[in-house]
Amino acid sequence: MANLNGYVLTQAGKNLFAKSSSGECKVVFTKAKIGESETTLDELLIKDDLVGTKLKLLDIVSSKAEKNKFTIITTVTNSGLEEHFYIRQLGIFAKGLSIDGLNTEILPEKLIAVAYDTNPDVIPAETNNIPYTKQMNIGFSINNADKAEIIVSLTGVVTSEVLENHNNDTKAHSNLIKSIFGIEEVTEDNIKEKIEEYAKKVCLPLSGGTMEGLVSLFTGSTIPTPTQQDNSKKITNTEWVQTWVKAFISKLSTNLEVETQEDGHFSCPALGITGLMAQNGYICLGKLFGNLILQWGLGDITNSDNITLTLPVNANILFTIPFDISKTGNVYPLAWDNAIIENKVRIICSITGSNLIGYFAICIQ
Repeated sequence: MANLNGYVLTQAGKNLFAKSSSGECKVVFTKAKIGESETTLDELLIKDDLVGTKLKLLDIVSSKAEKNKFTIITTVTNSGLEEHFYIRQLGIFAKGLSIDGLNTEILPEKLIAVAYDTNPDVIPAETNNIPYTKQMNIGFSINNADKAEIIVSLTGVVTSEVLENHNNDTKAHSNLIKSIFGIEEVTEDNIKEKIEEYAKKVCLPLSGGTMEGLVSLFTGSTIPTPTQQDNSKKITNTEWVQTWVKAFISKLSTNLEVETQEDGHFSCPALGITGLMAQNGYICLGKLFGNLILQWGLGDITNSDNITLTLPVNANILFTIPFDISKTGNVYPLAWDNAIIENKVRIICSITGSNLIGYFAICIQ
């Protein structure tokens, strides 16, 4: 946009950044919004929200932290627009959460920064049959930028730049890891602790745990079982116990082997993991990881506005990312239209000629 080059902090924004600089909280950017009505920058600075009724939320799709600079990456489309939309106002909302891992709210969500454009860009109406996607990068100078966070819009359109940033972000899947392991903060120590707890519940407590009752040997074992009259609650360091432990470890190692087939299917029976390594494939992580399924695939499309793709495995879709494979220059940015029917998903695009598109989906059974 011609004049929308800087963002001015509101009083709420100055208070939030001051507390972040002193280490009292971290900044969590919650949403971004644009407005069409004419006003002034001075008026916006004293408001709790943008001015007027013609407002539109931007999709926050990613972020990037570099030293003392934090960049919010947003996208906006003309989906559902019946009239042209002039981007005169822009507002950023954020809140302050504690940095102790508990995410206690220190400051509530407020309008923390605004910008106003007297020579605005325009988003064309969808009625002109022109697919439109615009990426807007919003940067802030902020101390403790590495601790700042965003709330991602799950339905947002992503560009190739956003997807690359996502793949390179070591914190990209922290919420998924939190859910799988049941932890508040993703750290190496927390994950190790959860794995140790699980191991103590399902395996012999060789690392200092205690065991009550009799040892149940696997089928075919020639090691003698303690008699029913033996009511002791601990295992003594006898030769047969040492032999049994060695046999148990050997049996466990055998069960962890991965079985593969010529058509690309594979499985690990001990962990309940199955999959298909192919152009259109999947990995089912099993009950150990909450029955999560990762699926991917490709599809050809020629002279069409959309394509419906069938997933390799029928499952409930949690999150999907479409992307352009061919990059021929005649494909507009791709978007999901939320049309998810059973195990089929539809991608909206505008194709002149032939093109190859793909998708990545996270599902659950």
